[in-house]
Amino acid sequence: MPEILIAQARPTSDEPPFMPGGGGPNDPNSTNWHGFELVLPDGSTIPDDDPKSASLTGTVRTPVLNLDEVAAAGCAARERLRRQAGNRLEVPVAVPNFLLDAAANLGHGGRFDYQRRGTFNPIVDEVIGRTGLHGVFEQRPQFLPIANINVGLYSQQSGLSLEQTLARAGWFARHFSSNARPDQPYGLDPRTARFIEIGYKLGQSGRFGRAATPP
Repeated sequence: MPEILIAQARPTSDEPPFMPGGGGPNDPNSTNWHGFELVLPDGSTIPDDDPKSASLTGTVRTPVLNLDEVAAAGCAARERLRRQAGNRLEVPVAVPNFLLDAAANLGHGGRFDYQRRGTFNPIVDEVIGRTGLHGVFEQRPQFLPIANINVGLYSQQSGLSLEQTLARAGWFARHFSSNARPDQPYGLDPRTARFIEIGYKLGQSGRFGRAATPP
């Protein structure tokens, strides 16, 4: 199995030392926590200099340095789909399980949806979302970029094309999010689409997991 590289956060002079408590940007339990700067294996960072950005460094921040886990989860979903699609008894559940895997990992409050914290039960969280009770989720908009990078990386590793990835994200935005943009390609806010594409290209690069191609 190809080696999986792990993104690391490098110390930066603009980051004050961690001080627990206080409810500020250094407190992981605070909604204002700014997390870690995402530094890729080649030492590069990803700009996040949009006027809407909450980043203190003008680069993508993340609460967890685990792009390798995101890629591995996408690969696992892909392999599960292939295995079940090739088994006559499991064919009926292959696609539903593939979609459920995506919802559990990328949906509101899901495993890699770092811009929201919910009940961590994807079914309960989706019911909450459908009923419009979005206040149940703890919102962390400073992590919107990494959450959407995760969408792109996971989807690429699971075997979707970029068009399929953006179309699925657009469908989800129309039905479950408040920032859908019907006037934009795929119905996605341009900032959301940009970070999804960045994540997808990271998957194509082979830096995390393998450079999967659509089946």
